[in-house]
Amino acid sequence: MSLTLIALMSVFVISLVVWLLVLFLSITEGIEKNWLGRLTSLNAPLRITPTEEYYRSYYHLIDEHSYASGYEKKTFHEKLTAIITDPYDGSIDSELPLYIPKPAISEKGGLLDLAKEVRSSLNEVPNEISDISFHDYQMAGALLRLTLARQPIDQPYSLTPTLNFLTQAAYVNSIPLDRGPLHSLIIKPSAEDINHLIYLANTGRISSVEDVPENDQYSSEDLSARLLPILHNIHIKEFETRGRFSLPQEVIGEPIVAYAKKSRGEIFYFMIPESVDSSIPEGEFTKGVIKKYDDHLVFIENGSADAVRVDITAPLLLSETVSFTGHIDHVSLLEAATLTDILISAKIPLQGKIFEAVIPWQEVTIKDVDIENQFTRPPENAPPWAYFVEDKLVLKDNGILLPVHFKEQGCRIGDDGFFSFGKTSPLMVSEQRKKIYTSGFYDPGVISTGARYILTSRDVVSSITSKEESLVIDPLIANGFQVWFDDTMQASDVTAFLKEDFQKRGISDYFAITPFYEYDFAKDLIGQFKSDRDLFMLIGVIILLVAICNIITLLLLLVHDKKTEIGIFLSLGASKMKISTIFALAGVLLGGISTLIGSFLAYITLKNIDSLVGFLNMIEGREAFNAAFYGSKLPSEFSMLAFTFIVIATPILSLGAGLIPAIKACRLRPSQILRSE
Repeated sequence: MSLTLIALMSVFVISLVVWLLVLFLSITEGIEKNWLGRLTSLNAPLRITPTEEYYRSYYHLIDEHSYASGYEKKTFHEKLTAIITDPYDGSIDSELPLYIPKPAISEKGGLLDLAKEVRSSLNEVPNEISDISFHDYQMAGALLRLTLARQPIDQPYSLTPTLNFLTQAAYVNSIPLDRGPLHSLIIKPSAEDINHLIYLANTGRISSVEDVPENDQYSSEDLSARLLPILHNIHIKEFETRGRFSLPQEVIGEPIVAYAKKSRGEIFYFMIPESVDSSIPEGEFTKGVIKKYDDHLVFIENGSADAVRVDITAPLLLSETVSFTGHIDHVSLLEAATLTDILISAKIPLQGKIFEAVIPWQEVTIKDVDIENQFTRPPENAPPWAYFVEDKLVLKDNGILLPVHFKEQGCRIGDDGFFSFGKTSPLMVSEQRKKIYTSGFYDPGVISTGARYILTSRDVVSSITSKEESLVIDPLIANGFQVWFDDTMQASDVTAFLKEDFQKRGISDYFAITPFYEYDFAKDLIGQFKSDRDLFMLIGVIILLVAICNIITLLLLLVHDKKTEIGIFLSLGASKMKISTIFALAGVLLGGISTLIGSFLAYITLKNIDSLVGFLNMIEGREAFNAAFYGSKLPSEFSMLAFTFIVIATPILSLGAGLIPAIKACRLRPSQILRSE
């Protein structure tokens, strides 16, 4: 019985250690993958960029000397879509300068098309290595200038917004319009964005490229036409009252608790709490009940039988904002000149009762809304935010996608402004401006420069790069290819294949292939992840070794308890090797059973990790895991790497633990054992 209890205790301890190790290593690996995903979200797990050799090549320089190319250098996108590889025509183009090198010739005898060779190589990456996707990108530098038109806080009915400005140097990067990995970074519009768009529609303000617009221009369309693209693509689930919302007196049909504000015996206004348990500071207000009496309201103070008639001009102010459901009156919408003219049929919950009221939109905001940004066909009324038609991204004219950090600075969808960049002439550098419109936001990941990357269509970037001079970007990163694949750990395999294939194609000197672990901004963090993982595994082995010492104790006791049986077996001709094998296998068996039990418990725990985190949050009274470090939720994927590590390490250590008792059993002599008995 004692040996059985010790064996069960050993299995329990080792299973507990295995459970903790698999759980910890799985979560750690998941966090590492999340961070790597965020690190490579914007710059991709692998990047192909031109080298200095490319910029000195005939392939790149010839466009400036060719009529067919408009005497302008071409981007990779333009090279990929060009019908003619060599645009130079000696019959119409001038003689080439001496610094133009000889062209690189392909196997077919024509000019080696470097951009198309890269595309062909990427298309030939075997699926067993990785299923990849890629796009050519283009980057420019510009000065961002946004105009933040906001509703005045002290003038809620004003149609003249207050203007603030946000200025920042930025990288302007092209985003593929066809479905790609970058599309997953785009954040769906929020209720705050919709409220802002509705306010802008109410003012009718038109964007301006002036620094400080003296006379804002306004849309000639009526309000309903400006609101239609917004309302047609949202479903409002819940409204919310603005601060100091006054409940219409005519909706009061049932008694309601209220606090009267008095001065010299006269009531100026009432405060209506959301629930009967809510309180207002005593001494300033008098608590009572408002009831309907005939065709008017009366206020009955607590402890008094006298009823005071409520003046029709006395506001019934809500003590706090209240959420409610309602629907828009479409007739008032069609005839409205401002939001004040649009009526909402509301059902307002107060003190356990529902009060039905018709209130102007100006008094409320949208709290919860379903926003449509995915369509199977082009919408009749295109929304003013970024949306998808099947697999294609659609941005409003000159639309841009800002990093989500801009939201913290108060930016919203609908904010407009311009990019400022320089154009060089023989006598001066003149400022150029490109009007822009904020179509949405995206998550740039955790790279230090992520807050400065602005995504937009290739046309906007091209309009800057064709003239941009004042903000110079290193040409080695201004144009290239970004390559994505699901498993970032396959970056080394993809890199090895492409380098070999580039060498065969004769284009290796013209392009640099850089995997994510060689990015300057990622090296330190990735190195730290590797060091932490190795340290955790080392600590895990030590803890596991301590737990497995239970097996040594158990088997030593078992050897001592079974000396007689061992002596009999040896006397009957059993070899010492067979005796030692029995105890060694016993140790392996205990370790194997414990590994299976602990791994199964870890799997179950990972599947219910959200419940465990919720329990920890409840105990601590706050978020136990900061979302900035661990993401919106802890990883719940079972790590096969951790499982493999445990499956190999535990039986080996268990075998080592079983060898000590096995050696002791081998040294026992049958004659001594039987004589002592």
